[in-house]
Amino acid sequence: MTTMHRLNATQQGGPMALTTVPKSLPDTDEVLIRPKAVGLNPVDAKSLYYGAVVPSWPIVLGIEVAGIVDSVGDNVTAFKPGDEVFALSTRIINGERGSAFQEFVAVPQQFVGRKPVSLMFEEGASVAVAYAAAVSAIVNGLGLSIPGLPNPTNPSTSAPTPTSILVIGGSSACGGHVIQLLRQTLGPSAHIVTTSSPQHHAYLTTTLGATAALDRASAQLPENLDELRKAASGSADGTGFDAVVDCVGASLEQPHLFGALRVSDDDNAPPKVYAQIFTGPTDLAAPEGVAYRRVMATQLFNGPEKGAGVFELFGKLLEDGYKLPVEVEVVGSGWDAVEGGLLRLSKGVSRTKLVVSV
Repeated sequence: MTTMHRLNATQQGGPMALTTVPKSLPDTDEVLIRPKAVGLNPVDAKSLYYGAVVPSWPIVLGIEVAGIVDSVGDNVTAFKPGDEVFALSTRIINGERGSAFQEFVAVPQQFVGRKPVSLMFEEGASVAVAYAAAVSAIVNGLGLSIPGLPNPTNPSTSAPTPTSILVIGGSSACGGHVIQLLRQTLGPSAHIVTTSSPQHHAYLTTTLGATAALDRASAQLPENLDELRKAASGSADGTGFDAVVDCVGASLEQPHLFGALRVSDDDNAPPKVYAQIFTGPTDLAAPEGVAYRRVMATQLFNGPEKGAGVFELFGKLLEDGYKLPVEVEVVGSGWDAVEGGLLRLSKGVSRTKLVVSV
């Protein structure tokens, strides 16, 4: 095969159209993957419908893939043709040849993980982005060391271990990973509170390990800020959280959420940390005394360790009872199903990951 199909977003708002281009070949440190399933992510919908992080049109979107290794570069030793893998694939890393919505995806080897045998390709296509973003939030955002990672702590961020953490958006895929990874990292005594719609509360507390779940519709209202602070009963002073992990970019429209952090008159108290997972190009000016850290999944792979052990750890966690945090729904088969899936995603889903089989 010398050519391949590529799904172009032709202009803002669509339509998307298949084109035929020369087949990509892997560079020295790359893995060439033939997708069996692709994950649909909010950034894809924001790019298509609002032009977010789109330098020009047409463009190939897609940042998450699961499939079979077609070929590898000369320096790749961890993977071989025929391996079943999942990957974080994005044009930001590798240009359009690294975007997911095409027949062959070229990905630097550090962004590729071996798909656990217990997962179908569609489930595998739900993992890389949310899981890596959650790890980045804990490592790069909170400055914590996750057990099982060989070099887990980013030396540029260090902080005292928090005892109370608020996870905003616990029913999102990323939020569910953050809850489980925080419990793995901090142990049973940590006070992990999350926000979500009430129908998800039992799952987040009983299955994923949150201490408590609050109704996001009321917990995130400015007039209920005092009640939100009081939910942090594990904090040192009882009046707010030591740290917040915002998985859904809530503070962009609700900046009062910085006020969920603890109130203290102690000038020597450790900094209050607000870690926000990247959901778009907008940044915020944090209040004085708050360490605001916007994190991305790709940060894990940019340091000298290049994300060593991150995806391997996921497989080990899964064997020990770790859960896929959301339901995986296949919205269709074939590249024609991607545009409809993104339209549905743009209208909102709850504790559901949309994927397309290809």
